[in-house]
Amino acid sequence: MATTNAIPGQVLTGNVGLWVNGVTGYAYQLLRNGVTFQSGVWGPGVTYTVQASDSGSVISINVIASNSSGSGLPAHSMGVVINFANELGLVNGTDTLGLVNQIDTLGDAL
Repeated sequence: MATTNAIPGQVLTGNVGLWVNGVTGYAYQLLRNGVTFQSGVWGPGVTYTVQASDSGSVISINVIASNSSGSGLPAHSMGVVINFANELGLVNGTDTLGLVNQIDTLGDAL
C-alpha cells in the first residue's frame, strides 16, 4: 500500500487500467477504509479531492468493466494511505527529500 503526503483539497486521480474482451463501459466505486462512499459510471477520469477528515484513511477504487455479455468482477486498487503534510512535520509542503505536492494515482500502479 502506498502512502501519500496530501493536504485537504489535493486531488487523487483514478485510472481504469487495461482490459480485454470488447469492453463497452466502466463503472467505479471509491472506497474509504473499504467502505464505498462514491460510485458511478466512469467518465474521462475519476478524481477525488482529499478532505480534512481523510487523515489516516485508506482511499482505494474498484473498477468494473462491462461488455455485451454483462459486467465483470471488480478490479480493486491497493489504495493509498492519506497522511497530511503538517502531521509529518513538513515545512511549506516540502519534506527533507525535496518532494513537493506528491500525489499518488488510484489504479493498477498502487
